[in-house]
Amino acid sequence: MATLLETPAPDSYFSRLASRRRSEELDAPAVGLAFDRKGEALAVALGDGSVRIFRRNDGFTLGSAVQAHKGQVLSFARDIGAGAFLTGGDDGKVVSVSAEGTVTVLAELGRRWVEAVATSPQGGLRAAAAGKRVVLIDRQGRITGDGDDHPRTVTGLDFHPKGKRLAVVHGDGVTLWWTASFGKSPKRLPAEGQLLGGRISPDGDWLVAATGDSTLNAWRLADGHKLRMAGYDTKVRSLAFTPNGRMLATSGSSNVIVWSFAGRTGPEGKAPTEIPQPYGTGVTAVLWHPKSPTLMIGYDHGLVVAVPGAGTGAPITEPSGSPVVDIAISDDGDWLAAVTENGRLTVLDMRARQTA
Repeated sequence: MATLLETPAPDSYFSRLASRRRSEELDAPAVGLAFDRKGEALAVALGDGSVRIFRRNDGFTLGSAVQAHKGQVLSFARDIGAGAFLTGGDDGKVVSVSAEGTVTVLAELGRRWVEAVATSPQGGLRAAAAGKRVVLIDRQGRITGDGDDHPRTVTGLDFHPKGKRLAVVHGDGVTLWWTASFGKSPKRLPAEGQLLGGRISPDGDWLVAATGDSTLNAWRLADGHKLRMAGYDTKVRSLAFTPNGRMLATSGSSNVIVWSFAGRTGPEGKAPTEIPQPYGTGVTAVLWHPKSPTLMIGYDHGLVVAVPGAGTGAPITEPSGSPVVDIAISDDGDWLAAVTENGRLTVLDMRARQTA
């Protein structure tokens, strides 16, 4: 098996994290979580329509509940600016929730569920999808684009890193739009399989989408060249590029599977690297640390393991019996949060490294 990265010594750092974590039950199923763009607030989106917000100034200990939707929160992302989060709900609303608890309705898309949202601070835009319809919303809350020229229901959205293009993932492929001319001259990327959602790499070179038949489709955006990557046990629900975009970690198997996207050909003709760990039977969430070559792996029994390089990792949370649905790390790398499907939140102070 190939060596993934040079392996830093795990030393006692991860064991020290155990004394710097806390957990609590949020009493509602979780949809996702994120730190805001300054790392001063943490928000957890819940299936009861609320967003639970925690602040850094008290160590993310005292959460406050904000009711964002009448029904369920279905989609979630951090908003364009600091101290705010974006949600879509089954009430057809697109909402911005501030860290202070202010709820601002940005769009009402009728009776359709808002099942995908995305934001681009570089482009100053938000995108939200309900059915085949997609709207673009600027910093001032104005709808600057509105169109439904998508063959099937939209399942995912992602902006190019420069914010000038939007990838709309739908059942049978991807439609690429220029945000300045949204609704005109789309570029279609046909797919194999029913697409569930996707991500553009941080360098903007590749788009990867998961399918309902447990495979991945990848397109080189420069020319639309498509690859199909197989070998998964279940649907891939979590995709995580390294910050430089050269590697992609994926869930969907008993072990994390990592694809190389280095060079112009990316993973074409290359076998993936598998990272076996002795902790769980199914990987449900993955995330790279933004400041070090460490991969965070969430399992189907609620455990999160930190893996420095390709070696054996160390558990940094306790199993809860419920799958990990999301992991987030503040941009400065100081705080990690993870949440399970049944709403168990764990927050870790990772500044233990600095006090070694």
